[in-house]
Amino acid sequence: MRSWKFFILTALILGTTVYTGYAAALAPLLVTGSACSGGGTVWTVYEDRNGDGTFDYRTRHDCDGSITAGIFDNVTTPTHLCDFPTGIAVDYTLTTSLQSSGLYDWGLQAHRTSDNALVASVYRSGSTLACSIEEGFLQ
Repeated sequence: MRSWKFFILTALILGTTVYTGYAAALAPLLVTGSACSGGGTVWTVYEDRNGDGTFDYRTRHDCDGSITAGIFDNVTTPTHLCDFPTGIAVDYTLTTSLQSSGLYDWGLQAHRTSDNALVASVYRSGSTLACSIEEGFLQ
């Protein structure tokens, strides 16, 4: 009898552990597109904001400098975050950090190609998504 109770207890513990686990969120993905006239590149950062293993949120930079963000459903109108400087050739670096919630924080830095000066940054920390333009590049 004792081994039967031990087996049931072990199965319940293992079953609970497996059931309460969450799917790992996908790491943010930077996709660059076409080059903009005068410098810069169209880019999009895709995110898995609910941890279900699919991209459901995007932050996008267009050649006009606008950076918008919103749910990736082709229905919701994205929110305007800021305007990146235009006409500057830049290189992008995306850094990510997995949080205890199972979701990712991330930062995207744009550095001027000619001298590696930081031009602008976009970052996500928890539910906060923001951008900053370095003083010398404000338009």
